[in-house]
Amino acid sequence: MISQIRIKHVKQRDQSDCGVACLATILRYFDSEISLERLREISGTTKEGTTLLGLFQAANEIGLKADGFQGRLKDLKSLKNPAILHVIINQELQHYICLFGYRNGKFLISDPAEKIKYLTEQDLTEIWKSKALLLLKPTNKLKRSKEQKSKKKNWLLSLVKEDYGILGIATFLGIIISVLGISTAIFSQRLIDDILPSQDSERLILGLTLLTTLLLAKSGVLYLRTLIILRQSKDFNNRIIKKFYSALLYLPKRFFDTRKTGELIARMNDTNRIQRTISFVLGDTLIQLLLGLTSIVFVFTYSWEIGVLLLSFIPIYLFVIWKFINPITAGQREVMQSYALNESNYVDTIQGIEVIKNQTKESVFSKITESIYGRFQNKVYHLGYIGLKYGIITQVVGVLAMTSILAFASFLVLRNKLQIGELVALTSMAGGIFPAIEGMTNAHIQIREAKIAFDRMYEFTSIEPEFNPTITFQEIKEVQSLTVENLSFRFPGRKQLLKEFNLELRKGKTVCLLGESGGGKSTFIQILQKFYTQEGGCIKLDNQEYSEINTTAIRSKIGVVPQEIKIFNGSLLDNILLGVSDAEPKKIEAFMLKYGFDEYFNQFPQSYGTILGEEGVNISGGQKQLVGLARALWSNPEILLLDEATSALDRKTEQFVLTILKKLKESKLILLVTHRITTAAKSDKIYILENNTISQSGSPSELLKNGNFFSDFYRENNLKLIIN
Repeated sequence: MISQIRIKHVKQRDQSDCGVACLATILRYFDSEISLERLREISGTTKEGTTLLGLFQAANEIGLKADGFQGRLKDLKSLKNPAILHVIINQELQHYICLFGYRNGKFLISDPAEKIKYLTEQDLTEIWKSKALLLLKPTNKLKRSKEQKSKKKNWLLSLVKEDYGILGIATFLGIIISVLGISTAIFSQRLIDDILPSQDSERLILGLTLLTTLLLAKSGVLYLRTLIILRQSKDFNNRIIKKFYSALLYLPKRFFDTRKTGELIARMNDTNRIQRTISFVLGDTLIQLLLGLTSIVFVFTYSWEIGVLLLSFIPIYLFVIWKFINPITAGQREVMQSYALNESNYVDTIQGIEVIKNQTKESVFSKITESIYGRFQNKVYHLGYIGLKYGIITQVVGVLAMTSILAFASFLVLRNKLQIGELVALTSMAGGIFPAIEGMTNAHIQIREAKIAFDRMYEFTSIEPEFNPTITFQEIKEVQSLTVENLSFRFPGRKQLLKEFNLELRKGKTVCLLGESGGGKSTFIQILQKFYTQEGGCIKLDNQEYSEINTTAIRSKIGVVPQEIKIFNGSLLDNILLGVSDAEPKKIEAFMLKYGFDEYFNQFPQSYGTILGEEGVNISGGQKQLVGLARALWSNPEILLLDEATSALDRKTEQFVLTILKKLKESKLILLVTHRITTAAKSDKIYILENNTISQSGSPSELLKNGNFFSDFYRENNLKLIIN
């Protein structure tokens, strides 16, 4: 039982993955497989982890029957199916473990942070404080592993399909190199046994000339083959990054909400591991293999006894590989995971440098970085130590093999069964066979490393994209209204964020969604952009269901000014146009004059050519919001969504923005999202978001007649509403 579970065991990538790692382990136990990335997505796993509700929802979605219970220890002893337990480690760390049964007074546990182990009743009682468990059973909807492996294989083949021809040429050239490689050994044998004893200078000169020609030919073929592999490496790297990164960009936004930037970068760097393996296998390893096979054939032609002795050492090499392959593979995976965590820490620390300095926490974050990097280096050291032990053992086996062959060949020479030249040739050929075997073992390790890297990449690319970018769609020409009816929404594994939500946008009115921070306003904006799908209710665009309209068609007609304006490392104009390189200068100038942006942007040091710096380090928060508004309006959207778009503006600039909105409301649907009541008062209609739903709606003057936090603000501060 424990050996079966050990094969199915899935280790967590980081602390947030423990729940989905348990789910992945149980899926493998039931002969199924789904990537951790997919499980993270459907369970609502964030950087902080997931909830038991999220695991419950995910399990039912992927074909398992999940039942949640508050159990007792004695109930666990009689379970017939695996379960996920919610436990507390060291009295503070929330964690999930898998329970696979009760044997000989102990519970069989799969801990995603560690390994397969047994826990006594007392040990489990100490950590299972919540008594919460999720019992899991397979259903007919559960997809089996063969389907997943077939998809993974097809994806890999699609990457190398274009290289079949060039790889075939490289293999053929490798065969030529391996045949030419044994020419020295054959010539040495002829030289010692025939040419020198006969003192034939003409044959000597002829032999040396032929050997020189063959070795030069070998060098030429090797140069050509290396050039071909180098070209293949470049093309393959470009192809795999293009395919991986393109797939990444089309993933749903919620995918990026739950992943750290450093980990995404680390996984893109995994492509180098794959290419290094391909180059290594097709380069040195393939030549060594072909040379080894050719040498074995020639060894048997000289002496079948030495050939048999030579082959007897191969099982020893295979045994060494078998003993070390799993520890090395596990070490490689841990190094990759630690590298991703370390990369994420660098990115997070550098992006948060302002907060670190403001709070004078340089020493704290220095220690955190030192600790994370130290763990990474410990993993590297551990893997290197395993590799060192593996290397020394294979070298010892190689030394024993060579001395045994040399001793046995010398014995045959003494018994006149072998000539001295043949002994020299045999030892030379044997010297090429054992490096070939070592090369094959190293290649096997490299391939396992590449497989881990490939699996990590495939986890991302196997996720269903938001939409198919190749599908053509009918463009939306003009929008008159947007209606939201009884909308409800929740993030997977979380409580309901929006419920029975109703709202309407029409041309001619600036609509405001007013609510406290954290109430779901920004989430609603993202639902309108189809970043998330509502749980219930409907959204209609001119009486057409939102779900029936192409995602790209909708987004092309929406202009958004988010809370945090993303500024790319380029010029002001680059950040407004976002890749539109064929825009006419007159059109740009007319756009800026039409909305009045020129008055503000001409004040920049180099006007529209000003380099804004990474994350807009060279401009203020208010200037960022103006850039965001100009960017949103440049595409001439039908719907304009502004999420706290004036929060960083001074009164004069805020009035400038509100004047623009007033001019635009006749031609566009405008939704202003804010928690600032004075800003909301300048809109035509206000929807108040309270307790996850729209509590009241109406014009500012209408809302003042009723009790709500809009009217309470004016009464408490003894203010009067001024209507523009």
